[in-house]
Formats: sequence, C-alpha cells, structure tokens
Amino acid sequence: EQLAQKSTFLETAYLLMNGQLPNRAQLGEWTQNITKHISLNGNLKNMMKNYRNDAHPMGMIISTISAMSTFHPEANPAIKGQSVYSNKGLRNEQIYRLLGSMIAVSANAYCHRLGRPLVEVKGVSNDPMSYTQTFLKMMGMNPHPKLARALDVLFILHADHE
Repeated sequence: EQLAQKSTFLETAYLLMNGQLPNRAQLGEWTQNITKHISLNGNLKNMMKNYRNDAHPMGMIISTISAMSTFHPEANPAIKGQSVYSNKGLRNEQIYRLLGSMIAVSANAYCHRLGRPLVEVKGVSNDPMSYTQTFLKMMGMNPHPKLARALDVLFILHADHE
C-alpha cells in the first residue's frame, strides 16, 4: 500500500531487483538505463505488422518478446555458454532492455489491434513518471497526469503481487 501511495513503478521495479528502494541518484541511473530501450527495433516493428488485426494482444507480446532474444546473441547461453547467467552486467542490461521495450511492444500490440500505427515517442525524459506517460502516448493518448499515475499504481500493484 505504501509503495502504491509514495512510489513509482520504476522505483518498485528497482526494489524488486535490488532489495531496497533507490536513492535519487540510483533512480536516475536506473530510469535512464531503462528509457534508452523504449524504442523498438525496426525488424520487430515489421514483424508485428504481420500479425493479424484480430490476433490476441498477449500472443503478439509474447512472440515479440521471444523474438527480441534473437537480436542479442551476447546474452544467449546456447551461443555464449552458461557464463551469461553469472554476468551481472549482462543480466542487468537484459532487465533494462525488457523493461524499456515492454511498453513499446505492448503499445504496438494495442495499436495494431485497432489498425492504428504506433506513435513514436522521441526524447523520453529521465523522470520515472514518464514511463507510464510514454506508454500512454505510444498508444495514441494525450495522458492526463492523474491517468498516468493511476496506471503507474496499477503497474506497482501488479509487480508487488508477483
């Protein structure tokens, strides 16, 4: 309950990964590392365009996230060996990549289902609240800060529940 009232989703994600809430500098670095991965690779966008318009969004999301692994052979244990599991830097990069890309993949699945193009968002700020605002903008919305905060709380509750 305290997380939902006083934190952002990105702070909660940091807590789940590191066992403690971040200080201001840690949160800034964490947010920057995630937001640099928000845009989708052109090949992934093209792949998503080939889904049927009536495809279930979760199926689109799952298969796109799975396909992302083919773009990063340095993190594939079948190619690089079991040492990828003990490489904390590589593991963290994969976490940043997944958290950053997830909103783009999800927004793209939503837009595709409606027959609309994904709204490209450039220059994502380092503000942790911009994560949910960016997600809503990518879906073609002009989010009110209260709506973005409500979505942020929903993300927190979901992450805290898992």
